[in-house]
Amino acid sequence: MLVLQGFIFFGTANNLFEQVRGRCQNTNLPPLHYVLLDFAQVTGLDSTSLLCFSKMMQFAQDKGVTLVMTGQIAKIYEQFLAGGFNEQPGVLHFFNDLDRGIEWCENEILSWMQAGHYRERSLQDHLEVIWSSAEQIEKLIGYMERREVAPGDYLIRQGDDPELLFFIESGQVTAQIETPGREIVRLETMHGGRTVGELGYYLGIKRTATVVADKTSTIYTLSRQDLERIEKTDPEVALVLHRIIIHLLGERVIHLTRAVDALKQ
Repeated sequence: MLVLQGFIFFGTANNLFEQVRGRCQNTNLPPLHYVLLDFAQVTGLDSTSLLCFSKMMQFAQDKGVTLVMTGQIAKIYEQFLAGGFNEQPGVLHFFNDLDRGIEWCENEILSWMQAGHYRERSLQDHLEVIWSSAEQIEKLIGYMERREVAPGDYLIRQGDDPELLFFIESGQVTAQIETPGREIVRLETMHGGRTVGELGYYLGIKRTATVVADKTSTIYTLSRQDLERIEKTDPEVALVLHRIIIHLLGERVIHLTRAVDALKQ
């Protein structure tokens, strides 16, 4: 991902092309499949810079790499269209903002994994990656309720009381801010192995965002009452739960920190 700023001249665009070419040709790193260019902070394009972007697109196509361009203001988008940059599957895609572009890349990678006979993992599989005791994980899951949710079903609504903790086994859900009269703001899309609603659940505060299923999903829920019962009757399993939540929250903090660092570059 490359976050661009200011006015893009020929020299700047050519430097970007060289960076992309160098990364594609670096055999010491994993193969590159997507190059995301964010134009949200770009003020304009020199017409000659389009030649470099055209070279970049052709090079990427030859290497089987997809270009993803995000955050184009209307004038810049029109320049690309006038220069012959039309969306082509597997070659070039445009998105209004960086978040949508990242989400598209994530979904493409997941689809690619599934097409390669990627086995959908159970909740037991996901949690054993974090905590190795299969017996304790099995006991923890035994306290939960399993549900199937359809696309469009709400797991959480803003302002709800935090009565449930959600574990995603499979499928996809999205956390978003829904404000009357305003466009929905996507916060995060989550897949198998993730928890949902843990902050409100542990802090005892009302839900600050809505969570809705994007696809048919299998989830497990744990009520606050069940947590209290586990803590009283099975403290070892309660400790396992708390350590799993700490681990997942730590991973999320690291992910967000890296995302912020990338945006600053």
